Amino acid sequence: MQLTIIPINMRKLLRNIFLEFLGSFKKPSKGIHILNLHYVTKNKISDSDFQVFENFIIKLQKLGTIITLPEAINTLSNNNVDFYDTKFVLTFDDGFEECYKIIVPILNKYNLKATFFINANYIQSCTTYQNNFNKRIKIVTKKPMSWEQLLEIHNNGHTIGSHTLDHLNMNNLNSEQLVYQIHKNKEILEYRLKFKCEHFAWPYGQMNDFPEKALLETEKHHKYIYSGTNYKKYYSYNKRIINRRHIEPFWPISHLKYFLSYNKI
Repeated sequence: MQLTIIPINMRKLLRNIFLEFLGSFKKPSKGIHILNLHYVTKNKISDSDFQVFENFIIKLQKLGTIITLPEAINTLSNNNVDFYDTKFVLTFDDGFEECYKIIVPILNKYNLKATFFINANYIQSCTTYQNNFNKRIKIVTKKPMSWEQLLEIHNNGHTIGSHTLDHLNMNNLNSEQLVYQIHKNKEILEYRLKFKCEHFAWPYGQMNDFPEKALLETEKHHKYIYSGTNYKKYYSYNKRIINRRHIEPFWPISHLKYFLSYNKI
């Protein structure tokens, strides 16, 4: 018997049809959803990005209330999650310039705050470093913020967190490299922005990207640690890690409703 292999494009189409159909009947579950985002679209910044992100915010607010990461952490720490309401937290990784040019202006318009997890070496980096960074994370058209832009975001009341120095896979680093990537990034952020950096999200976000030795080292320097997976549970590793759900603003809202419809525990 010969197996039929479905082409990748066809699988993607079928998946989108499946999510579009089921998502139309779903809605985000009650509780807190910490969302892990990166950029507005995969393309270079354009005027249409303002509308893409604003539409995302409008649709999200129709589904629930957007709160800050510190508010969510306080609620979770006190075991005081309100399962009669749906709440969202916005977190953005890496530090692309659209965070300053597109995302923050729209957030300010709606009086909202977000969290930005930053790779310090990427901020205001040279073109060669940017190209290598973007290749490493499989993005080819993005640029980073400047330190002045990031400082303005911080002074505007948004939360800044650490994302390691160079966005390397921590599972591939030795102990000395782990210490440097974790400690140095925190040191630079605190020096540049004049604050205490308590939040850390590791690159790529999966559990197999974050070995035990990385967790132990991170706990020495940060109070809160975030994944980008295990999103059906609030915590992993006996409450040592807080889980986030990866989405992007340009995804269809039906997909978001489907992914967030599970009951979290």
